[in-house]
Amino acid sequence: MRKTILLIVSVFCTACLAAGCLAAPAGGAAQSADAPSLMSEQLSEWPDNRYTQAIPRPRAGMPDYAVYDETDGYYSLFLKEISREQGELYIETLKENGFHEIAGDSNSDSAGIVLRKDGIHLGVSITEGGLGLYIAFES
Repeated sequence: MRKTILLIVSVFCTACLAAGCLAAPAGGAAQSADAPSLMSEQLSEWPDNRYTQAIPRPRAGMPDYAVYDETDGYYSLFLKEISREQGELYIETLKENGFHEIAGDSNSDSAGIVLRKDGIHLGVSITEGGLGLYIAFES
């Protein structure tokens, strides 16, 4: 079930990155009125937290913003200024670091993949100009 949810989130993030529907927050951390535990923040550097420590840092791209929910236990990080090719190379880096593919899909505009390693679930969505990462731990 969690695999299906991660795939859906990964595909959603890919579609939103391609369509630009996930707008970055105006600045600082903000809490959503619709989901009180949902937080977002603008980023200027790679964040250092238990989620980002669980994955290798991409060599390309600039951190843009994060959306996270400690109550539901996930952290989504979005990078800009990264090519699709660089995103695909990052997926290869993840696999070289022990992550294995659970599910994935791609088309000419975008790609999404769900990976797993040692209780870490990672959804990666790539498109020309953007990379989305959804990080969650098994409960």
